[in-house]
Amino acid sequence: MLRTFIYQKNHWVEETEHLLLHDCVAFLDEEERRVYLYNGPKSNDKRLEKGYDSVTKLMLNLPDDSLELTVLLDDIPEKIQNILDVMFKRVRKEEESQKHVFTSLILIRMYVVFSMLTLILPIFSMLNLLNFLLLPVSNGVTAVTAVNYNLWFLISRILTIITTIFFIFNIIIGIYEQDIPVGIFSLVGVIVCIGIFLYLEQGIYLFNFQPGWSLTRYLILHTDLLGFFVLNLLVILIFELPNIAKLINFVKAYRKYIFLR
Repeated sequence: MLRTFIYQKNHWVEETEHLLLHDCVAFLDEEERRVYLYNGPKSNDKRLEKGYDSVTKLMLNLPDDSLELTVLLDDIPEKIQNILDVMFKRVRKEEESQKHVFTSLILIRMYVVFSMLTLILPIFSMLNLLNFLLLPVSNGVTAVTAVNYNLWFLISRILTIITTIFFIFNIIIGIYEQDIPVGIFSLVGVIVCIGIFLYLEQGIYLFNFQPGWSLTRYLILHTDLLGFFVLNLLVILIFELPNIAKLINFVKAYRKYIFLR
């Protein structure tokens, strides 16, 4: 018969129902006269060391030395592993329930798709604005036709509007599923996208055109264009980075539902 004890507050308490991942556990095999010492996956070496010292002292106080002590590291006997699986079952379920906040399969997939779009579309917008920096530079000045200037700004504004819409969808999903990080990160995305849109709406007033410009041909300092591009990039990173991290963690938690056929 195996009896299970957990190390708590410098003494051992018998446990018959469940274990926590940070527990230091002693299994007493009364038939084999052996004690197995096990340290939980979220415990630490200090707890194991204290548990080991405590068990050793208890064994020294026994009337005989018939008990043997085995510290379990990698090779865990099957009978011990079976007990661990049963007693860890409850805490494993609690961990899964905390990770899996979403209750709807379709909303899980919609969130992944919308999140990917909110990450990809701003990249396309930046690539579109990168056209400014690819134009020839003469004496530190870049010449841009009015048609291209207006077209590139129009494309970026449209992409920003679409990105904002997908962020709003994610806010709704986050509220419905009561996932606070989803709602907060998406709200930040909406606020930043609105700011970017209003910034781009200034159009020709964003730059001080250089002498010699006309209504069909704008002359802009290359350094101004570079600063404009870097500023937009930094602002986009405000919502891109946290949403990338959230999406990666989300996919890890829900991958079996996302790719379910």
